[in-house]
Amino acid sequence: MNLQYKKQGFCRCVLELRRQKCLLSVNFTTKKVISQNEEEVDAYGLTPSSRLLLTNNGNKEVLSLSPYVLAVLHPATVTSFHFIGSWFQQKDATPSQAMPFQLAHHGMSFYDYWGNITEYGDLLNDAMANDSGMLKAVIKDFKPVFEGLTSLVDVGGNTGAVCKILIEAFPHLKCSVLELSHVVADLPNTENLKFIEGDLFQAIPQADAILLKSLLRGCSDDESLTILKKCRESIPCNGGKVVIIDIVIDSTKDEHEVLEAKLSFDLLIMVCLPGRERSQKDWEKLVLKAGFTRYKITPIFGLKSLIEVFP
Repeated sequence: MNLQYKKQGFCRCVLELRRQKCLLSVNFTTKKVISQNEEEVDAYGLTPSSRLLLTNNGNKEVLSLSPYVLAVLHPATVTSFHFIGSWFQQKDATPSQAMPFQLAHHGMSFYDYWGNITEYGDLLNDAMANDSGMLKAVIKDFKPVFEGLTSLVDVGGNTGAVCKILIEAFPHLKCSVLELSHVVADLPNTENLKFIEGDLFQAIPQADAILLKSLLRGCSDDESLTILKKCRESIPCNGGKVVIIDIVIDSTKDEHEVLEAKLSFDLLIMVCLPGRERSQKDWEKLVLKAGFTRYKITPIFGLKSLIEVFP
């Protein structure tokens, strides 16, 4: 019994040392030697990256990515990876008809699971809101993108986190969020922010600009093309634009760690949704095929870029 306890203790020590080494190697912790009880011991601290994983206890002023990480590591998400083999072996179903997520959850799609399983839905809603909150730290650097606009529709904008940030920076801007009914049914409208229940594949309200944040990555090319065409119909020919905030993969210019992270998200999308992360050529093909004439890509923060698309 004592030997078994020692073995378990040794294993825990090895795992702890490996964990510390791993976190140090990716700059998730700092390390320094301090004096404690007349002995020198190792002390570990937080870095700006690891601080983002601290919970904010509902304080939206404190940026936190912990809900996003918890959603990715949730059993409902992780279990879906176990069905990749079964998904590849399907003969009669297209990828969009039975994703690994659906195989893992008795045919329930990712969005259906999001809308019907309260624990998972609340976690994802919180994750999306906190992810959108990251824009607050950089919006001042991209004011020219939104200056001159009087109206904007955030398609699939969840609970309106991005719109609230934009309204704070541009008080004259009238924003709307187009979402599914179960997301916005009980959300109150304000003078500058309206919530609209609707289907983005059917119609998108007219506005000077349409915002698509982390939306098209979850859609197939055909679905993305349909959405972009609807956006094209909803903005003015002169002065209108579509603003896409999403990942752009550049295998030649991305640093190794950045490329690895983007490809990891591509794998996550493959498991849960019929979409994918796209390269600049992929984005160009989509926007031009949808009837737009030009676009501009600007890296903004983390892994994401801002893509302005013009009629």
